[in-house]
Amino acid sequence: MKRYNGEKSHVMIERRKCQNPDCSRLHRCLPAQLTRFKHFLTEIIEDTVDDIVVPEDPENPGDDIVVSPTLRTVAGWKAWIRHNTPSINGCLKAVGHGILGLSPQFLKSGISLLDELRREGGGWLAAIQQVIYNSGGFIDPFY
Repeated sequence: MKRYNGEKSHVMIERRKCQNPDCSRLHRCLPAQLTRFKHFLTEIIEDTVDDIVVPEDPENPGDDIVVSPTLRTVAGWKAWIRHNTPSINGCLKAVGHGILGLSPQFLKSGISLLDELRREGGGWLAAIQQVIYNSGGFIDPFY
């Protein structure tokens, strides 16, 4: 995992056996600080997508130390979020309706729960991942 200032660290990925009798397979449990198929800390992805941290392209592309994600990487993350926004909102609304008992009118509303979470501040990416993956959904990993 890549952190701020180019620091790299290794993270243990826990595996658990599914308690559903129809499944009983082993599943990897990603910690909130990781995003599937991404190498950077989830917080870095959030901060750059929300333009809180503006990345700088490295002056020396041959350098092994990556201080921040490149502009191209951040553009890819932004496109990834835009591409997945409809399915993220749909999943969040479905979970809100099914588990929290929110009204059918809420499901039909034009409210973007993703936008609301992003306005609330940090932690939105980890939160939506937890809700979506724990409810059996997924986020398209590539765009």
